[in-house]
Amino acid sequence: QKPEFSLAGKGAFVTGGARGIGKSVAQAFVEAGADVMLADVDLETAQTSAQELTACGPGRVLAMACDVTKPQDAVALADAVVRELGIWTWLL
Repeated sequence: QKPEFSLAGKGAFVTGGARGIGKSVAQAFVEAGADVMLADVDLETAQTSAQELTACGPGRVLAMACDVTKPQDAVALADAVVRELGIWTWLL
C-alpha cells in the first residue's frame, strides 16, 4: 500500500518505539520512507522491532537504548539522531 505522503529523505526518532503505539508510529514513518531511530529502555526488543520494521518500507531503522527520564540518555539520543539520521533542525 502506497502512503498518501512521502517522508523520503527525512528522519524521525520514536521514544518507546520497541512495541505498542511507538512501534506503530515508527512503522508508519518507515512505510512513508523515513529513516527511523527507535529509542527504548529495552534495547533487545528495540533491535528486534528494528529488524521487523526494516521490511516495511524503504527507510532505515536503527535502535538504541534510551531512558528519556535520564538527562544523559536524552542527550545521547539527540547526538545519535544527529549523527545517524542527520536530523538537526529540531535542535534550533
